[in-house]
Amino acid sequence: TCSTACSTRGCAMAASGAVVVAAPARASQGGAGTTLVRFCRKKPLGAAGGFIMLLIVFTAIFANVLQTHDPISTNAADTLARPSASHWLGTDHLGRDIYSRILHGARVSLLVGLGSTLVASLLGGIIGLLSGYVGGKTDLVAQRVMDILQGLPLLVLALVMAAALGPSIPNVILAISIPIMPRAA
Repeated sequence: TCSTACSTRGCAMAASGAVVVAAPARASQGGAGTTLVRFCRKKPLGAAGGFIMLLIVFTAIFANVLQTHDPISTNAADTLARPSASHWLGTDHLGRDIYSRILHGARVSLLVGLGSTLVASLLGGIIGLLSGYVGGKTDLVAQRVMDILQGLPLLVLALVMAAALGPSIPNVILAISIPIMPRAA
């Protein structure tokens, strides 16, 4: 009876007399390359967006290597120059290379985008947790403030806050964080 049970269950009798159960065979899942190709075929827009984000992060990290000129040095002789072999995207009104400025601008854009999202998530999460935990009038007041912030146009509120706080990267991060904070709360 053991031999018929073992043949149906996938087990075998070892030389010592112990029953050994065989593990079921797994289907081959493929590697990371297979998963990436499958994702690109199923979601081509998501793959394109991911590629663009990787490209922006790559250019931000290696901006010093990829630049053709110093992004902040001015040259009056090259003011408003057309795109050429020396200035791939031309120059601005102060003679600064636009291509190099775009590369270095990716760093600031990523810093502001990630920083404002992180600050808004943290502040909104704390307000939402406290509002739900304490309850009562605290919840009522906190959620009405969040409703007021959601009722205001996002861009207008961010511009007013940026103008009131002054021009600096931490102030811009804060000015963008406050209007998007209610979504996390």
